[in-house]
Amino acid sequence: MPGNFIQDDIDTFLNLNDFGSSITITPVASGSSYIVNGIYDNEANVFDVQTAAFISSGPQIQFSTTDILNMNLNDKVQVSGVSGLIYYVQTIKPDGTGITSVALSQGKISTIGY
Repeated sequence: MPGNFIQDDIDTFLNLNDFGSSITITPVASGSSYIVNGIYDNEANVFDVQTAAFISSGPQIQFSTTDILNMNLNDKVQVSGVSGLIYYVQTIKPDGTGITSVALSQGKISTIGY
């Protein structure tokens, strides 16, 4: 029986034995935590020698879109193995291929205007 090849590939990509981490998400609305796999990228600061400027990217996680369909701004996120840090969802960007990138911040963001 044929499988869902795209979803199977995403599940392999997010596997805890390879690149994935166990991520605990606590929704603002319900407070009931759930755990999914994702790929965590810590924040990075890179110096661009051509522009003589620092380029920064904050922490982010790539998830299977189907795992986070009900994720909202300011949901609390904790990454297994990253002790002491609690992040909050800042942006949610699905890429149309089944992967969603979620930018994180260490503080809640204002939702005025959303």
